[in-house]
Amino acid sequence: KFVNDNVEAHPYFYHLVVSSFRALFTNIISHYPNYQNYTLNCVGSVGWQDKAILTNVAQEFGMKMGKVIQYPIQGLIDYYTR
Repeated sequence: KFVNDNVEAHPYFYHLVVSSFRALFTNIISHYPNYQNYTLNCVGSVGWQDKAILTNVAQEFGMKMGKVIQYPIQGLIDYYTR
């Protein structure tokens, strides 16, 4: 929460978030075969609050962003109310 509250106020926090998302892609996502052919969807407060940064990093790695929702219950409600 502290980092996210200050991500725009100080460059250190912005770069911390960017480097963390890059590490996610470098260490995990990019190891999946043909990962660039998939859409990245995200559930949770970190992705929700830093959606713009996550979108930029995903584009750096050649991925398209899909849905980003804050709470898992949102997706369940959408699924069961169709």
